[in-house]
Amino acid sequence: MECVTHSEIEMKKLSVGVLYGGASHEHDVSVRSFKYMEPFFDKHLFDVHPIYIEKKGATQDALEQIRGVDVAFPLFHGPNGEDGTVQ
Repeated sequence: MECVTHSEIEMKKLSVGVLYGGASHEHDVSVRSFKYMEPFFDKHLFDVHPIYIEKKGATQDALEQIRGVDVAFPLFHGPNGEDGTVQ
């Protein structure tokens, strides 16, 4: 039996939509959280798609971006985020 090394397997990157901003009084905290977290996503494993949500709420463009990812990673703070509304 022949062994296959990790480098020989072409792995599909997981498409991660990081939602940040949002319609909360903690909008700016969420933006800072994204700027802090972004470098920590392993670029070899994840194809990161930042999805900014405006203070007035999600735009049609943001909704389309969310539909195009494998996983959504919400980075919201305050109401409409930490309370589970987005999930």
